[in-house]
Amino acid sequence: MEQEAEIDRLPIDLLAQIFLMITSFTDLAQASGVCRKWKQGVKQALARRQTLSFAGFKMDDELFLN
Repeated sequence: MEQEAEIDRLPIDLLAQIFLMITSFTDLAQASGVCRKWKQGVKQALARRQTLSFAGFKMDDELFLN
């Protein structure tokens, strides 16, 4: 039987709270690509967020084209 990884024990709400501290859109986009649970945590964090920095992003970046 496989043992659950420590990171997998974190509730989605706690992950979302952690992701709220990330102010960079690039970093959040990368975090959302880690796994389904992180993607859900990022979505919850974005729903709670009032501001988000797009600093360092160009509108022709691959992320926007996909």
